[in-house]
Amino acid sequence: MRILSMKKVREVLRLHIMTQLSIRKIQSGTGIPRSTMQDYAVRFKSSGLSANDIGTLDDNASQTIP
Repeated sequence: MRILSMKKVREVLRLHIMTQLSIRKIQSGTGIPRSTMQDYAVRFKSSGLSANDIGTLDDNASQTIP
């Protein structure tokens, strides 16, 4: 199990949502599994937060990834 920093999660969301890079391109640059990024994107969309809210996420938090 890896721990992914909130900073990394926020960067993945920013790249995907704000710059509209594909998940495959982000995966090749970050090494984060595509399924993990898809999960983050789905969770973010269902959260009701806007793209501008990505900057408000706490950098000191972390997310456990199987």
